[in-house]
Amino acid sequence: MEKNFDLLRMLKEQEELDNEFQKKEGRPRDMTEEGNLVALQVEIFEATQSAKKYWNYWKNNCKFDKNDFLEEMSDVLHFFLTFIRLKVNLQDIERKIEVFKTETFLKALEEDTEDSVFEKRPSLEFSILNLAKFEFTETYVKSISTFNIFVKFIYITNIFKYLGCTWEEFLEIHYKKYEKNMKERTKEEY
Repeated sequence: MEKNFDLLRMLKEQEELDNEFQKKEGRPRDMTEEGNLVALQVEIFEATQSAKKYWNYWKNNCKFDKNDFLEEMSDVLHFFLTFIRLKVNLQDIERKIEVFKTETFLKALEEDTEDSVFEKRPSLEFSILNLAKFEFTETYVKSISTFNIFVKFIYITNIFKYLGCTWEEFLEIHYKKYEKNMKERTKEEY
């Protein structure tokens, strides 16, 4: 399996994975939009916790394990892909799929170019906060635009840059985790 960033393929695979988990015997509840958003936010903050060395200002002995961080980010991507599937018209993404490339995300972070999305490159902390920012009310989760999905991938790219990670390293771990989820976790007491 090629380990490149292919959003449509990842969305299709995530749908297959979600369907397998929904078929699983003895699961505690059905997947809901709000449950998925809670899981997504929890995983974002678990990844943030694993990168504590880079944002924590009050503690000196924080360690960073790149593989652990990338594993947590794989969980983030799994729940983010489900969120996209639940809240976005996939035809909108298909029409704009050419921008969903890691090179485009990197170019969008460059300052003072026509590809820039930001006036100034966001800090690690603001990238984490914006990645975790979603709109909801007391009774429903609001949709997200294709542009805002694109921007969230730029925030992920920026976080990777701050922590010395690459999309290639991440995708290697992500696809392994996907395969493990499909082969084992959908079938066992997980």
